[in-house]
Amino acid sequence: MVKPVIEVDGLGYAYPDGTWALRGLSLAVAAGSRLALLGPNGAGKSTLLLHLNGILLPASGRVRVLGTGVDKDTCLEIRRRVGLVFQDPDDQVFAPTVWEDVAFGPTNLGLPVDEVARRVEAALEAVGAVDLARRAPHRLSVGQKKRVAIAGVLAMRPDVILLDEPTASLDHAGSRAVLAILDRLNRQGTTLVMATHDVDLAAEWADTVAVMAGGRLVARGGPALLRDEALLARAGLRPPRVAEVFRRARGWRPRPCPMTVGQAVEALEALLAPGTAAGWNAGGKASE
Repeated sequence: MVKPVIEVDGLGYAYPDGTWALRGLSLAVAAGSRLALLGPNGAGKSTLLLHLNGILLPASGRVRVLGTGVDKDTCLEIRRRVGLVFQDPDDQVFAPTVWEDVAFGPTNLGLPVDEVARRVEAALEAVGAVDLARRAPHRLSVGQKKRVAIAGVLAMRPDVILLDEPTASLDHAGSRAVLAILDRLNRQGTTLVMATHDVDLAAEWADTVAVMAGGRLVARGGPALLRDEALLARAGLRPPRVAEVFRRARGWRPRPCPMTVGQAVEALEALLAPGTAAGWNAGGKASE
């Protein structure tokens, strides 16, 4: 069994107005995994991410990251090893130029100037933003800012990267670019935790899904969890669109329903293969 890099045990947290955002939540994240924290707005996803890199500290329970308990004495070291990409890049990208912004973290680690430069160049190269190095962040598109925010995290050389709604406000091309970056990082061994309310994205991207609602963990498992309509309804979510199409199709008999585009293509090819009795006619009924 893969050793967890993140261990959350009975985590509770209330904001100053008395609102409990997390209620006794427990969760383990395996090294090298791609975990989607899935839930509606207000489920506690962002608050959980802020605990995983030490920006917030537990009111009750405990958090361990890479074998180290997160507390006031360790939070600075945790933030160096666990990068966080905020939902709104304007909360993260603030320096006069992209180069200076990406260099901010490594510079504050006290690294030599030449090492900072190497890290900035490598990070910008990794996100395809070398041409943006001398640009002012306020003149960038949202997609460009997202890539710069990821570069700023990469320059810190973290073991774990947390992402809060990384494709929010992005068009199709921008979303694909960000997800391609994340795929490369994961193949290189980086553990990724993504908070999202997008069940279609979770089905396509994650190898593990944790469903949250009301500050609690409702369920955790593989993406097949997203076929459970009753579970998703309890969490205020819908099934993936692909699964919904197949569930409604009168000519669809095999189970379980596909959840991703790739699975749907395989299912359709199997149905339409020569010599197969099952197929769909124009009326949506199975052909004989």
